[in-house]
Amino acid sequence: MPGCAIDKERHLGRRPGQLAFAMSQVNGVMLLVYQMGPGRAGIGPSRPMECPPVEASERRPFVGAYAYCGSVDIREAAKRWADVWERGWREHDAAAIAALYAEGAVWRQHPFRAPDPGYLDRVFAEEESAQCQFGPPIVDGDRAAVPWTAQTKLKDGRSEDLAGASLLRFTADGLVVEEHDYWNER
Repeated sequence: MPGCAIDKERHLGRRPGQLAFAMSQVNGVMLLVYQMGPGRAGIGPSRPMECPPVEASERRPFVGAYAYCGSVDIREAAKRWADVWERGWREHDAAAIAALYAEGAVWRQHPFRAPDPGYLDRVFAEEESAQCQFGPPIVDGDRAAVPWTAQTKLKDGRSEDLAGASLLRFTADGLVVEEHDYWNER
């Protein structure tokens, strides 16, 4: 199930006929993730099930649900994004912020402007200081919305009081592949 988001994972142990299994909540549905032998893994609704016996020679060590899903928790990825942005904006750390994005990501910094690849460097060069606060993400599937506010002091003596929200779409490995920012100045 590539691209799924695991909210919880709990390793439960071994049942007769199974090498190992874990209970995972994927997009709000509890699933049983199990490995039965070489190349034989399964995922299905969490309900009692009969499994054919597995010979000892076929058994492999359990590697966990992430091996089958290849995904991260989008809520955690969005929270990490907000935390890094909050610190990175305050410290003008463009490299830390850039590390949150997948190669080829689209970032539209304002709804009526074309994406600007040099945006962070340009804006950070204009700012003397910034204080910002990011709210808790609202997550649905691979997307998140994160509200934020910022108060910036510019090098030319002006200041800005901003409020906005960032709409994000994440890859299965938790990097932003698409961002649309909506903000206004007071």
